[in-house]
Amino acid sequence: MLATGTAAQDPFVGRAVELRRLRAWRTSGGRLLTLRGPAGIGKSRLAWEFAREWTGHALVCELSDAADPDALVRRLARLLDVQATRLPDSEVEAALLDALRRQEPSLLVLDNLEPMGPTLGVLVARWLEAAPQLAFLATAGEALRVEGEQVLELAPLSVADEAVELLRLRAAAAGADLRDADAATIRAIAVSLDGLPLALELAAAQLPHLPAERLLEQLPARLELLVRTPGATHFSRHHTLREAIEASWRFLSPAQRSALAQLSVFRGGFESEAAAAVVVLDGADPLETVRSLYERSLLHLRQLGGGQPRYGLDESVRTFAARQLDPAERSAVERRHAAWYLARAEAWARALTEFADLQAGAALERAQENLLEIHRRAVGRSAAPTEAAADALRAAVLLAPLFLLRHHASALVALLDGALAAASPSRTDPALRAAALLARGKARLHGGRPASAHADLVEAAGLARGVRDATLEARALLELGRLHREQGRDDESRRVTDRAIELLREAGNDAWLGRALGSRGHVAHARGELEEALGWYEQAEAAHLRCGDRHGGAVMRGTMGNVLFDQGRSDEALEALGTALETFHAIGDDHNEAALLDSMGAIRQEAGDFDRSCAEYGRALALVRRTGSQHLAGLILAGLGGAHLEAGRLEEARQRLEEGASTFRALGDARNLALTLLPLGLLRASDGELAEAEAQIDRAEQLLKEVDDPVHLAAVAAARGTVSANRAAELRGAPERAGGYLEEALRLQATAKAGGAGAFEEGRLLLRLLERAIAAGSTP
Repeated sequence: MLATGTAAQDPFVGRAVELRRLRAWRTSGGRLLTLRGPAGIGKSRLAWEFAREWTGHALVCELSDAADPDALVRRLARLLDVQATRLPDSEVEAALLDALRRQEPSLLVLDNLEPMGPTLGVLVARWLEAAPQLAFLATAGEALRVEGEQVLELAPLSVADEAVELLRLRAAAAGADLRDADAATIRAIAVSLDGLPLALELAAAQLPHLPAERLLEQLPARLELLVRTPGATHFSRHHTLREAIEASWRFLSPAQRSALAQLSVFRGGFESEAAAAVVVLDGADPLETVRSLYERSLLHLRQLGGGQPRYGLDESVRTFAARQLDPAERSAVERRHAAWYLARAEAWARALTEFADLQAGAALERAQENLLEIHRRAVGRSAAPTEAAADALRAAVLLAPLFLLRHHASALVALLDGALAAASPSRTDPALRAAALLARGKARLHGGRPASAHADLVEAAGLARGVRDATLEARALLELGRLHREQGRDDESRRVTDRAIELLREAGNDAWLGRALGSRGHVAHARGELEEALGWYEQAEAAHLRCGDRHGGAVMRGTMGNVLFDQGRSDEALEALGTALETFHAIGDDHNEAALLDSMGAIRQEAGDFDRSCAEYGRALALVRRTGSQHLAGLILAGLGGAHLEAGRLEEARQRLEEGASTFRALGDARNLALTLLPLGLLRASDGELAEAEAQIDRAEQLLKEVDDPVHLAAVAAARGTVSANRAAELRGAPERAGGYLEEALRLQATAKAGGAGAFEEGRLLLRLLERAIAAGSTP
């Protein structure tokens, strides 16, 4: 191999897919392939690695300082031993073409081609024509646009493995031992650096002097931090991350520079429509300019459904570009960015909240990082302007339905806390503040903090009443009704829910009226007033269907199925659930389809058909894992574990229940963690580990008290009764002692039933297990 640069000194990492593509190109007889990608992505390193394994002769020509066609021709001529310095300019290219014709079959690597416009493609086309025995491999930021050219775009290294491996190897070479370093921190560094090889290598060089945790903290200042250290063996020609980006910036037109600087306000990607609204240029089309930046490898691109492009910037490029905006221009760009996203998110959040529109939810999820950026701009400043603070509050409110759907209650509370602190109450629109307090109250209620939730919801209702927003007031009252119901205050729950229904009827809002009527049904259902509950659910279904909300109607139909089951009308229950299931399947709602299969599994389980029950739970689990809903997955795992427990398949039960408990523990869901720990405790009891079982039940009781949940505490009595009955069974040889434990089990059974354990699925499971244990303990 003949080269004008320095050969690689460090082990090559990753790029297995790209190397296979290059080998396939070689086998197919391809003549020209361009490795395209941004500075620092590893184009040169991959080209060297491929040249090293080339069968036959390979020539590598480093061209980074060849800034014009004449310099390029002379550099390549020198590589081929053409005495170009002795020739006039008019004769150099002819001599080069003659030298190319005389070369033996080989690979010629044109490394680091700089942008030169159409002239570059014309030159390469001549070389291809003059030397048919040669294959050309080019590395560049953009395609050469030559007939027959193949382009291989280089993506960043996978942050799951390749980027971490490169970081560890280069750190070790620099003298840092990361074997005991926190794996999550190392991966976070790789993620923060977008898997960019140059950035990873420069970061690795800092690790002998800077602990990984400190390095991660300082990465916001990456342009100053990531510089080559003396004696480093990095393959890249760039000495700093800033230098690599500046090398690309230098060749941009004024319009491209302005566009890239304005695009730095985006986070997490953006669509063409958003770019057109935010980027303002003098005398240039914004979308054409954005496309040209992609062609220069300064933006990356992926296709959404329907072929819609979604662009993005690597964080290092974004950081550099952001510094090119002056304060006045930045303020104007940020205002356009906030206006566009807040307007779109308003519609998406409403569609998701009122109609469970999954496409709107997906759009809101794509906008999440940009909405969070709007929030950060105000919350991250010591004295945010009133308009920016209001935008931050709106962004947090609009993200609330998405965060609650994903069960990220604590993250939502933190988001709203920051926004509410930044927005002065006296200068904030009361309706906006009410919406924020409502969202925080819901999140606190989800997170098991009913006292603080109550304060938020009462204030939200009062503010909404003050601005005569009946729908907003009713929504706050519905959450208050839910809070009262969960704490066993059914009369108070009924009172505030009835007021919400009254307000929504007056407002003519069928979408929210359907939810309010459903909530009223939940109150009756919890009190065991099943016929009344059915009536409310039927009214709710009708309200949803009146406003064209098939989804809401199906939710109510499925809920009616659960009431019918509680009435002992299993066939009608399964029919109602099946009807709702068809609707969810037709509209592609995997989440609710899985939830109904979970209900059907519970019905089969309570009927004693454990095999069919486990089959339904299994279908539900497969669906929900496709949606990524960890919370519902935890509920299904707990149900499946309970079915295995009742069927006597104790190992399967233990595995599923422990999976469910781990899920709830990770989500911070104390209530459902407690309800899963109870049957796990009974599994310990079945193994004869009665003291351990009681300790597990104690932990569950503590969790339920922490979330102030008196309703579900009744299940604890049922679990304790089962342990007492197991003790009675162990002491059959000592009738007096056994009788005492049996009496205790019967007393706890009565307590559990009186406390309402039979009103919810987990409680009924524990009552059935208790009844079985009492029967076993009573047998002589």
